[in-house]
Amino acid sequence: MRTQFQLLTDDEIAAFEYVLAEREVQKPTDSLLDELDYLMSINYAVQFENNMVVIPTEVEQLYRQISIDQCAAERRKLQYIQFIVNEVVPLYYSIIPVPEFCRLCSRATDPEIAPDEVMELFRKIPPQRSLCHEINGRITDIDPEDKETYHSVRRGQSDKPYCIMNHDEIDELLIYGYPYSDDRYMRLRSFLIKTARIGLRSVDEIMHEIHMKLALSFGIEDVEHILGEHGILLSLKDTMTFIRLLTDASNHTRTYNNRGNTPSGMGRIMRGYSAHNTAFIPLSNDAARQSIINHEDAVIDIASAGRSGKVGPNEQCPCGSGKKQKNAAVLTEIHNYPGEYMCSLLKM
Repeated sequence: MRTQFQLLTDDEIAAFEYVLAEREVQKPTDSLLDELDYLMSINYAVQFENNMVVIPTEVEQLYRQISIDQCAAERRKLQYIQFIVNEVVPLYYSIIPVPEFCRLCSRATDPEIAPDEVMELFRKIPPQRSLCHEINGRITDIDPEDKETYHSVRRGQSDKPYCIMNHDEIDELLIYGYPYSDDRYMRLRSFLIKTARIGLRSVDEIMHEIHMKLALSFGIEDVEHILGEHGILLSLKDTMTFIRLLTDASNHTRTYNNRGNTPSGMGRIMRGYSAHNTAFIPLSNDAARQSIINHEDAVIDIASAGRSGKVGPNEQCPCGSGKKQKNAAVLTEIHNYPGEYMCSLLKM
């Protein structure tokens, strides 16, 4: 139970200690029950019966022995690894070999985590608190029973190199939930504040939602729905500006189908790549992972684009619309002017 206590959030610890101080709590509030939910699910650490919350004596004694303050260093390490497996791996990698996972986790500076202690810490995290599993020398957020999805995602990722994030990027995700210092995200954020009149309290929540959609390769229209869900309406002109800013952010967002690389970053190394690769164009489906399972819809043939990497106006556009390049919706509707592609490869 020591590890379970170390993985509690500050709010969960505060709720637990509140019950300890009261000895028992009659008619607990919904918020208190929410904070105690995890503890009530493990080993009966907290008991809730007859509309009353109590903590067994043996659990209290164990908690006193652990001393959360004294094991603060290990607690920070465990919580950092927990953040990586619940937030970073599902968004940017989905499947990552253990050595690369250890490199990723050891990028931390506070707390400092040595590569050789990462897996020991990872294995201490209870399944209820981790979205990831260890399968065949890899860490993945895919259900171990869902072998079809697992192998399909691996095929979709092809032989792309892994790009391991630095600690500053991870810290920004931990604090803000999106790449706060990235200029493209800052321009998008400023637009939402100034043009869409979104308050400072709400804008970072919306930016977090947008970032998650882009990292999971959702389509532009899927991201646009976020504004609608928040009751935000834009004029046609402002919508086009929003889409251009969104496209710029998308091309510089790490994605799991690119193994942590950004589309623009992949474009720079694509010349040394095989003939078929995933296109850097946000797809128009509602299931991001399905777009990788059916990755033939997101594949472009580099050879057909010629040595220059450009597509002629009468050739089929690689955006997947089936139209000629000059008539493709990805050019006319997203950018509203010809000649610029969401796929940075085509600019090479």
